[in-house]
Amino acid sequence: MDRVQAQKAIGKKVVINEGDEGRYIGELLEVMTEPKRPWKGKVRILSVLTLPQHIISKGQINVNKMKFKDAQVAIVTGNKIALAPAHIHNESFSQSIASSLRKKYQELKKNPGDQVELLETLEQYMSKLKAVKQRPDRPHKPQSHEFEKMAKYTLQSNDSSFYFINDYGEILPLSGSTFEFAWNHHSSWYKGRYEANGVFVSHEGQRFTAKEGDVFYMDEQQFNPYFIWKNELEPAALSAFHNSLQAFGMTDEDLSHCHNALLNQLLGSQNTQSFKGVSFLTFSSPELYVLVQHHFDRTLYKDKEDQIYDRFEFTTDKGQRSVVFYSNAFSK
Repeated sequence: MDRVQAQKAIGKKVVINEGDEGRYIGELLEVMTEPKRPWKGKVRILSVLTLPQHIISKGQINVNKMKFKDAQVAIVTGNKIALAPAHIHNESFSQSIASSLRKKYQELKKNPGDQVELLETLEQYMSKLKAVKQRPDRPHKPQSHEFEKMAKYTLQSNDSSFYFINDYGEILPLSGSTFEFAWNHHSSWYKGRYEANGVFVSHEGQRFTAKEGDVFYMDEQQFNPYFIWKNELEPAALSAFHNSLQAFGMTDEDLSHCHNALLNQLLGSQNTQSFKGVSFLTFSSPELYVLVQHHFDRTLYKDKEDQIYDRFEFTTDKGQRSVVFYSNAFSK
């Protein structure tokens, strides 16, 4: 798929084709674009579609020689990514490996040829699998210390419009929300995002149709202007920013103030598609004070790739200065 199609596929399941190293099912998290270079995708690995060729050889099975691990987030070139079929079967990472090995076993059992040793190895492996009853993996259950930093919300609806309300009567609209939420369903805990029409989708791809009165939890850090500001940046832009910040001996922990002008514009406009302005961030330590001016220019499109421009101007109280910029489609 091209980069425009990829933007529309964010949050959906994709197939990652690594050739002899196997094919995998993943979730497309981000699309990374740079001028005059092929696009890349940040994906979260969910399961195995085809095993690597080298995993089974000389009568041995080594499931540890996978290119990716369960839930691993990886950067993959766009030519290896394709949209997954809608009917694709949902399996956990470990279950998908077992299914692939089972399929290989059934094939060899019908026609072992000169691979009798491999067939015997697979038979031993299958007997071990039968000893452990297969069941869907339970999603990660948030621990008690996670709830301590989470805000509690109750789902409400009004004329097919869904929103959250907390114990203080504060309302959080769900339309267009990109926040991560946690919820309990049938005694299992899930984390995921809101889709539409009262439906939430877990990171494992399971859909949950909520009803009024259902309780959800949200990490309040997602309201932090700096946290939101970083999420608004393309991965390459964020990397350039962090590299320059570290050159002055500063880290995220040294942040003292963040004025997120882009967020203010996004929240204050309904139909605007172009955003331009400056955000201000300050970082300080006993030895140094750093002011960062983030000049941004965004034009959003429905049918093609957004135009993004970022310029970061670093100035210290010692008179040091540095400028870095990022552009995905045009120059200034």
